[in-house]
Amino acid sequence: MSQEVSTLRKAGAALHGILKRISGPALWAGLAIELLIMVIEKSSLVNPYEGLLFRLTFCLFSVKVLELLCAGRFRKKELAVYAALLVLGVISWRCSGRNQLLRFMMFILAVYREENRKVLKAFLFSMISGTALLAVLSVLGVLGTVTETANFDGAVSTRFCFGMGNPNSFQIMVGAIVLLTMILYGQTCRKFWFAVLLALDVLLYVLCRSLMGTGLIALPVLWTFLLRIRSEQRGPQGAADLNRRICTVMKAVFVLGFLFCIAGAIWGSTNPLINWIDYHLMSGRIASIWDFTFHDGTLSTWTLFGSRLNTRFFDLGWIRVIYWYGVIPALVILWMTGRLEAAMEKKGDLYGCMAVIVVCLFTLTEAHFVSEYIGRNFLFVMTAPYLPAIFGTEAVKEEKA
Repeated sequence: MSQEVSTLRKAGAALHGILKRISGPALWAGLAIELLIMVIEKSSLVNPYEGLLFRLTFCLFSVKVLELLCAGRFRKKELAVYAALLVLGVISWRCSGRNQLLRFMMFILAVYREENRKVLKAFLFSMISGTALLAVLSVLGVLGTVTETANFDGAVSTRFCFGMGNPNSFQIMVGAIVLLTMILYGQTCRKFWFAVLLALDVLLYVLCRSLMGTGLIALPVLWTFLLRIRSEQRGPQGAADLNRRICTVMKAVFVLGFLFCIAGAIWGSTNPLINWIDYHLMSGRIASIWDFTFHDGTLSTWTLFGSRLNTRFFDLGWIRVIYWYGVIPALVILWMTGRLEAAMEKKGDLYGCMAVIVVCLFTLTEAHFVSEYIGRNFLFVMTAPYLPAIFGTEAVKEEKA
């Protein structure tokens, strides 16, 4: 018996040795593929192998997670929580036909012990280089178009899209780049860059006319600038106090906005108040889901764990989460997001708090961060080191994003 145990231990050690050698390259290969998929999706190209590549990256991330398991990097209490989340992902997958929650969770676990900042820089580099490449190719006439002429807001006009097919999509992509830049370099960059970014925001609005994209740039730039000024005047504690006050206001705005979206999905824009707010502040996004033949996204299409009939794409990001994945997964995602923001605030991760709240607010009206693409959502990376704090399994890690 002891000999059999010894043999098993040797086999386990040998397996861990193999996994340790290949898990790092597997993780970065999977991430590189996901980021490339994201860039291709933003272009006018059609990727016929997207589903196959998603399965490949899932396997590559699984290798890293298996190595962490063999190395004993997860505590027993953590394993129980993560297993429950994976089961939830499987249930949602079988009901909705969407395996994204499983893929997202596997990726978050895979980067759990990675250097957070290094992974975020990979996201930033791919987003900048991919956006620049598509813009250059469109200007040269090789791939995509520079402008799009269509009916925007009830009138035909021409706006710039720089190879991404839609001007809103291009400006939002730039907004995501600016947000990630503020997270990584907002604490140290020279102050004139804030003015440069705001000037860029004005220029992009003139070219693309995306209100949501404009806000995605302006809000994190102004927020970061205020934190920098307060930190210089009153020190880190002063910046933390200011950030807490801003977060309180923004969270209240988010709750009101979320409740409004829920009300719109239940009652529609036939309600005079909902109708007025929808058309004056949200460009008719509530009305748009009621224009679908089967009212996709409204209360009648919500299920507990999603449905294979729910295949529509629309702008209301949080409503899309409910529609695609189901009410219960959406509630879990909302709870985890709230816990993530609270953990970041407790730790003093001011720019992490800012990023989470900005993305939550933006997702009320847009769905850039609610998609099949891991490469679009760098919050997955920022979530990883906070998993123990989110679930209360151990003290929050000291590593900063």
